[in-house]
Amino acid sequence: MDGDGIAGVVGDGNIVVVADRNRLDSADIFRALDMKTGDQHWKLEYSTASKLDYGNSSRATPLIAGDRAFLLGATGHLHAVELSSGNVVWSTVLPRAFDGKMPSWGFSTSPLLVDETISGGKLTGGKLIVPPGAPDAGLVALDAVTGNVVWKSENGRTAGYASPLVATLGGVRQIIFYDDRSLGGWDVATGKRLWELIPKHRNDFNVPTPIPLPGDRLFVVTENNGARIYRFHADGRIEPEPIALQEEVRPDSNSAVAAADRIYVVDGGLYCLDSTDLSILWTLEDDALNDFATLLLGDDRLLIGTYGGEILLIDISAVPGKIVSRFRPFDVDDVILSHPAVIGDCLVVRSTAAVVCVKLHSP
Repeated sequence: MDGDGIAGVVGDGNIVVVADRNRLDSADIFRALDMKTGDQHWKLEYSTASKLDYGNSSRATPLIAGDRAFLLGATGHLHAVELSSGNVVWSTVLPRAFDGKMPSWGFSTSPLLVDETISGGKLTGGKLIVPPGAPDAGLVALDAVTGNVVWKSENGRTAGYASPLVATLGGVRQIIFYDDRSLGGWDVATGKRLWELIPKHRNDFNVPTPIPLPGDRLFVVTENNGARIYRFHADGRIEPEPIALQEEVRPDSNSAVAAADRIYVVDGGLYCLDSTDLSILWTLEDDALNDFATLLLGDDRLLIGTYGGEILLIDISAVPGKIVSRFRPFDVDDVILSHPAVIGDCLVVRSTAAVVCVKLHSP
């Protein structure tokens, strides 16, 4: 790799796509690597100039759908490419095309594909949701095949940093997304904003991605307002007062994961929360958990990539959770900011300097 890596990695079993930056820090690079050998299949490189905090490399995890990959850089350059060749099918620059404003730390939200159709391995339809952050286009839906605009949301603000998601809440299928001030829901078909939630305490960074929970509930967590669960009205609007609150847990950038009746989040340690009332069921402390962390959840295991460059495997069936394995896939000075991916029987990890594929095995 030539430059820093922040964006998560993604693959389809044969190819893994990783973001990079050239050595002069003047261009974005996306590379497609062979899953078996690590050899490069193709490279997309284009010039970008910016001076962002935490470097200028891409933040948003690429998206693979059928025979296409969608690549979003920190300055808003969006490319739809052929996965096999890297040839550009269509492209746009979000702030330029929609007169939008780039977030202070760059475009960080992964593109969201909804209503997609795939036939014979080829993407034949769907709407790609991305946030230009413009007054008349806070969110836009682009035709995933052509790049043409399907809809634009009005009364938009600069985008937040959590990725958008789609969920049915209160009986209404909607896009859940942060702008720089509030959390909101948007109608998938039209882009109409359905509701806005401005928290009690302002100036959250809005980085951790929300999690839909069973029973028309939504889990959110931010550094100024703590962990909360909200319920939805029958018309798809959020109830403004949370039904559960946990003020002890308040990460500024770590997203949580949830399964069954448990929520797991790292904030100076690993917390296991009850997904009904957010009571703390147990905590696990370790020096590796004092900073940024990415989480991958299995049936009874939790895989954590840490800023310090370690990978931890946690047995979450134990109470409290127990570290059953830990290793460093890179040199001691490398850090992990990129979200790893399990692809087939391999764990693919990107540090700020390199990419490795680690063979997984059953304990």
